Amino acid sequence: MKAILKNTGEIIDVHWNDGWIKDTEPKAWLNRNEFDILGYTDEEVREQIERAIETDRKEQLIKALQRPTTIAIAQESIDWEQRKYEIAKNAIVGILASPIIPGVDPNPSVECVARHSVLIANALIEELKKS
Repeated sequence: MKAILKNTGEIIDVHWNDGWIKDTEPKAWLNRNEFDILGYTDEEVREQIERAIETDRKEQLIKALQRPTTIAIAQESIDWEQRKYEIAKNAIVGILASPIIPGVDPNPSVECVARHSVLIANALIEELKKS
């Protein structure tokens, strides 16, 4: 579409793609109040935008349908010991990175951190097995 910039009078090319884009160099995003579209009524512009949005939605839906579907994993195939290790490892990082809280030991022992990490991992795994 051809448009005219209000501040300079320059004739430019624009198109709609989740916002107005100036096609003429230098390319840039534009606010709708910065230009007037030439040769189209506001209603025709709205119709073109709606068609572009509808086309984009259709393309997104087609892409989503073409992607491989999610495969359900049976609980028997989950390595819960490996998951427990990963969760405990992440819990240790969280415990060691947590802020100092009044009433909580700011320097817990290694054994205490390990014990709490395993407790967190066990609790999370039990919840995961329920679902």
